[in-house]
Amino acid sequence: SLNRQLRYRQDEYKLQIYQRNIPIRISSLSR
Repeated sequence: SLNRQLRYRQDEYKLQIYQRNIPIRISSLSR
């Protein structure tokens, strides 16, 4: 159960990073 929670948190963290990086990718593409 604990492992599953940790895994979920990791995925959530990755998702946040990914979403945060999207504007950066778009701006670098538009250059």
